[in-house]
Amino acid sequence: MIALRRDSRLTMREIAKKTGCSRETVRRDINLYLTKLDAACIEGAAALRAEEYERLDNIASKLDQAIASGDLSQVPSALKASSEIRKLYALDVQPLGRTELVLRRSVITEIATKLRDQLSPEVFAEVATCLVSDEPLSILDGVAVNTGELGDAPPVAAD
Repeated sequence: MIALRRDSRLTMREIAKKTGCSRETVRRDINLYLTKLDAACIEGAAALRAEEYERLDNIASKLDQAIASGDLSQVPSALKASSEIRKLYALDVQPLGRTELVLRRSVITEIATKLRDQLSPEVFAEVATCLVSDEPLSILDGVAVNTGELGDAPPVAAD
């Protein structure tokens, strides 16, 4: 099913017809596969983050020792190392306020309305299903996103 979706770019309805399964079975199986893939990626990212933290922590420790022994020229480097550690664990990310959330929701509503007007009811129903599923970004696979046009929205990573 995954190969049919990824390689042949078939819709879930087309995959269901081709495999003799229900559309719900196809959706469930694809979501299960994507969930397992996400878990593997998260585990890999956690291991990479731990390695990077160790490296940055060693650098920070050496810089702290140099500063403690009187080498104040290392202060900017120590601040930079601290900043990198904060970025690594997203400690410097500010949560969105209510106004930003309302604005983003209105933009998404406007996009959905335009899509509904431009797509056939069947295609729009599939898009809507993807948007409310556990994998809302899977619909954007392979779509190039110009983040400059999205303001400060986070970039969408393609697999």
